[in-house]
Amino acid sequence: MEITTWAQEYFQKRLSVNTIHRAIRRCRLKLYRSKKKPYLNMIQNCRCFLWAKAHLKWTVAKWKTVLWSDESKFEVLFGKLGRHVIRTKEDKDNPSCYQHSVQKPASLMVWGCMSACGMGSLHIWKGISKF
Repeated sequence: MEITTWAQEYFQKRLSVNTIHRAIRRCRLKLYRSKKKPYLNMIQNCRCFLWAKAHLKWTVAKWKTVLWSDESKFEVLFGKLGRHVIRTKEDKDNPSCYQHSVQKPASLMVWGCMSACGMGSLHIWKGISKF
């Protein structure tokens, strides 16, 4: 529910958006756009932890031998790009406040890599992917 609609129903008065924003600021709160983070289950979290633990004692020289690669999906969205939430400044990056994201709008996939020597090329994935 939108904050303006909720406030008008709760106080049974017509309130402007600016009035509501001023009241939120007076309470030392701020409107933040909810961050999206892929959902990780317990097994995925455990694997991530074990990987980090296994590489904890790597030297800088060893890390320089790694080629880092990643792919990214850019989604074409319509409408609002996330919801606004009211939080304190300290809570804005609290993982328990994240909005978990789900799949399948129209998208474009790109892939790239980097190493200690620099960045590689960015490649656009053509065709249908099953990511």
